Amino acid sequence: MPGSIIRSKRELLGITQLEMANRLHLSQSAYSRIENKQTALRVDTAKKIAAILNCQMDDLLSDSVYIDNAHVLDKSPETIDNAFLLQKIEELIDAKFLELKEWLAAGR
Repeated sequence: MPGSIIRSKRELLGITQLEMANRLHLSQSAYSRIENKQTALRVDTAKKIAAILNCQMDDLLSDSVYIDNAHVLDKSPETIDNAFLLQKIEELIDAKFLELKEWLAAGR
């Protein structure tokens, strides 16, 4: 899980949660929620964390799934935001439906 991997790497380097939060321009409580898997990890934040921890983003996300260019979610069910997933699925379906409609209107 990204949170536990991030915490382990941070502690190994002797960096506090407060230092990480400050470097990420987050509150300490917002950063803590990332480590405790209480919030979805954004891709841009994961990249910044990887840079601070001097590792590759993939090292942090080995048990994660990318949703889009802005969000990464743990695969663990308790951390997945179902409303967000449903919204993304609906957006994908709507986009594909529109493509099909346009394709049919073009007489193909």
